[in-house]
Amino acid sequence: MNMPPAQASFDNLVNVPSIQMGSIDRIEPGDPDNSYLIQKIEGAPGIVDQRMPFGGPFLDQATIDMIRQWVSEGALNN
Repeated sequence: MNMPPAQASFDNLVNVPSIQMGSIDRIEPGDPDNSYLIQKIEGAPGIVDQRMPFGGPFLDQATIDMIRQWVSEGALNN
């Protein structure tokens, strides 16, 4: 398994337009409701294709809340 460095993952996630919906960033720091990743893991209306992770099992609410909090707090690279 070849895992990218954490910095590369961060750089490809935060303030980067979504491929599926270019008008919205994958992660918009401070704004989880307008972050496409949040919409995808919650299965929000209007997403392209299916909820993530594809085919499930889906993330539990505590994990989603933790990701939402990270985004709300500015999606810091820490």
